[in-house]
Amino acid sequence: MKGYLIFFIGLIVLNCSPSKPDNKMDSETHITTTQIDRKKELIYQQNLWLNPDTIPVEYGTPPMSWFDSLLQTEIDTSTLEGKRIQIMQEFALFNSPSAPDYDTLFDLNYDGYLDYVIGYYGQSGTGLKNRISVHLFNPKNNNYLKDSLLSSIANPSFYLEEKMLTGFYFGNGGGSGEQLNWIDKKWTITKTISACSVDYPDSATWNIHYPVSGLNEVILDLYRGIPLNAVLKNKYANN
Repeated sequence: MKGYLIFFIGLIVLNCSPSKPDNKMDSETHITTTQIDRKKELIYQQNLWLNPDTIPVEYGTPPMSWFDSLLQTEIDTSTLEGKRIQIMQEFALFNSPSAPDYDTLFDLNYDGYLDYVIGYYGQSGTGLKNRISVHLFNPKNNNYLKDSLLSSIANPSFYLEEKMLTGFYFGNGGGSGEQLNWIDKKWTITKTISACSVDYPDSATWNIHYPVSGLNEVILDLYRGIPLNAVLKNKYANN
C-alpha cells in the first residue's frame, strides 16, 4: 500500500512540467501548438496519465488512504509544479470520494499557455458521469484560476482544432447537453439539447436550440444515455 501511494503521487509530480519561481515567468509554459501536442504525446507514451481525447468511461478508485497521503505531501508553491499539486490537494479535499482519473496540461483558451485539467468520475446520478476540473493559466500572476463554465461540462469531448467543446448528461429519463465554440476570445454556448422519455426507453423527443441564431430543431429518436452525433457531436457515441 505504501509503495502504491508513493508511486501515485510520483505520477502527479512527473506529469507536471518544470517550473520557476513566481517572479520569473515560466518560459516552458508559453509554447507553440506543436510543442503542446508533443507534450501530450509524451505524457501518453510514458503512461503517466491519459490523453484527454482517449479517456475510457471509468477507472478503478484508489483507496481512501490515498487522500490522506496526498494532503500530507509537502509542496513548494513558489513553482508551477507546486501550485498544480496544491490544486490536486484541494481537489482531494473537496471532491472526496471522487478520486482523479488523470491530470494533464493543454491549452484550452488559445493563448499559448498550458492550462491544468483534472479528470474524474462523478459519484451521483444514473448516467455516464465523466467530469473535469479546469484551471486556466494566468500569465499575469503566474498562477492558475478555476474556470467555472468549463468545469461544469459533463462527459466532455474536446475538438480543439475546431475550437469546439461538447458535453452532456442523461440519466434514466431525461437530461441535457451543450456545444461551446471559441468566439471573440471566449467559450460561448452555441447549441443546447434536451430530451425526456415518456415511454422510456422506446421513444424520446430531442429538443435542439441554437442560442446565437435563436433557431430550434426537434428530432424523434430512441431515448439514449449517449446522444447521437447527429444530435450532439461527442466521442462517446458509436455512430
